[in-house]
Amino acid sequence: MLADELQRLDLFADDPREAIEWIAERMTVREIAAGTVFVEAGDPVTEFLLILEGEVHHSRPEDQYGSVFVRRQGQALGVLPFSRMKVSRGRGRAVVDTRLGAMDARHLRELVYRAPCLAQKLVSEMTDRTRESTQMDEQAGKLQALGKLSAGLAHELNNPAAAVGRSAARLRELWGEAPPPVELDPLERADREEAMEEWLRARGMDENLAGGLVEAGTSPEGLSEAELRRLVRDREIGALTREIEEAAGRISELIHAVKSYTYMDRAPAREVDLVEGLEVTLRIFQHRLKQGVTVRKELSPGLPPVRGNGSELNQVWTNLIDNALDAMETMPAETRELSVKACADSESVTVAIADNGPGIPEAIQARIFEPFFTTKEVGDGTGLGLDVVRRIVRGHEGNVRVESRPGKTTFTVRLPLRRASQKQTSDPEGRS
Repeated sequence: MLADELQRLDLFADDPREAIEWIAERMTVREIAAGTVFVEAGDPVTEFLLILEGEVHHSRPEDQYGSVFVRRQGQALGVLPFSRMKVSRGRGRAVVDTRLGAMDARHLRELVYRAPCLAQKLVSEMTDRTRESTQMDEQAGKLQALGKLSAGLAHELNNPAAAVGRSAARLRELWGEAPPPVELDPLERADREEAMEEWLRARGMDENLAGGLVEAGTSPEGLSEAELRRLVRDREIGALTREIEEAAGRISELIHAVKSYTYMDRAPAREVDLVEGLEVTLRIFQHRLKQGVTVRKELSPGLPPVRGNGSELNQVWTNLIDNALDAMETMPAETRELSVKACADSESVTVAIADNGPGIPEAIQARIFEPFFTTKEVGDGTGLGLDVVRRIVRGHEGNVRVESRPGKTTFTVRLPLRRASQKQTSDPEGRS
């Protein structure tokens, strides 16, 4: 009986059987196949819906970053008590075979009196829905602001960086290609410089030229001091030109990384290359990784793409890598190790990000994904990073888990591959 099924749900645990049977009599059950879109943005909303079994995702067409609201068994949809909702703000889609209980909204007034505990829980559900919507709006706003900032910076920096690179290359052509410095170990370099200083001193020449002459690898025999100075100057100019060219190239690479990270000028729902996302995120952290962090990457070649929001997934990698680096901050620089792995099987892609920091105490591991929970000092963290990670991963129909002990903490994100095929089957226009 439907009444028995309802009574097993937490929503109905505190109301009398009589009230549950009254609701069951006015509720019809609908079977919705996986991938089916059962409501579109703008459709009239006239029913209170309850997920009896399965999972439903809601997305809003005006949200260019593809945020998804996830609802599972025992959660309510549609019109709730005291709600002013008239039309749907987004598209609802069943991601697995789903059963919905539907009751006409005109019965809600009487439901409040017959099942007051249920009504109170539904009001709390409506509050949670509003809070979640507000959080996603804020997140989308931050992403949009970052995208605009990135676009402006890319435009302002890319052209001068390219010009510097071209000018340095042309200067090197005009001046002539200077040979690269001679590769010597520190002891051998010191010996050669000492010998060169003695040679210059014996001939009354400037001893400060010794280092440049050793790097040039040229014999000074038969050359005047002016010629030696010109030789050292040419070598230094050639080296500086190469440094300028390389620095301009690194600026261009960073600009490309920022553009890739924010997925500027790309559709939000697309086939996402996770390896590319991980690589550009690591480049964003290059300044911190250079501070003695050993990075171990195991990224399987030919990793299948996942259909989703690339910018949001890059937020996941950013938060997890940032937390890993923070966890190792008190360790000696030469001992820090960051591991980034990605692999796939026939059903999913798995990304694991690990550090060799002190670990997360077992007593708080169950709480780390809670909003506003943080182990950082006041002012250092908001406690929202892992909450954002969990919500984004859930929105992509995946899951995230943590395993931690002293010396090894691993966050594992699993994203199903079935999402792409279901999306294409149920939504050929590629909308989310």
